[in-house]
Amino acid sequence: MENKLAQSVQERVRSTFSQENDYTAVIQDYLTFGWWLNSYDRMVFRSDNRDEAVPASGKVDYQLSAPVGGTIVQRFGSVKSEVEGEQYFHTGIDVEASLGAPIRAVKGGVVVSVANHEAFGRVVQIDHQNGLYSMYGHCSEILVQEGQEVERGQIVGKVGTSGSTETPKLYFELRERGELVDPLLFLQPQSRTGI
Repeated sequence: MENKLAQSVQERVRSTFSQENDYTAVIQDYLTFGWWLNSYDRMVFRSDNRDEAVPASGKVDYQLSAPVGGTIVQRFGSVKSEVEGEQYFHTGIDVEASLGAPIRAVKGGVVVSVANHEAFGRVVQIDHQNGLYSMYGHCSEILVQEGQEVERGQIVGKVGTSGSTETPKLYFELRERGELVDPLLFLQPQSRTGI
């Protein structure tokens, strides 16, 4: 099954890149977040050689605290777009919260990027060491700077509507050793729909 899925994805990619398309937005994202997006293609097109794959296990206990209190409105993984009806891979979770609610670092670390992104709006990326990175998007305000050390629970920004969202929410993404991982494997949800 896995090989058939990989073949299907590879055929679609070949087809897409053999047609005339405007990749300006993709190139701009890569130039802005190149190191962050670098492993996305490896996640989808990983070979069957298990020695090359870095496990995104979710088994390591990072003891992460919740980045914001709110309701999870979009989970990690394959989802269907309500607008276009197409399947796509959602690389993090969306947490609906009050406008201006504090966004907190899930673990201590160093801020490696503060930037504006077309889809995610104002974003903060934190390196938590040992290969763990977090990203916080749709911020209305960012309260940290690149290179700044942060502690677990420190406010790094405020919930907003920047980027491609119309309702106040936090886009939260985790990477372990460069691989996207489901944040809910590391966070302790208060209920099935909230954190």
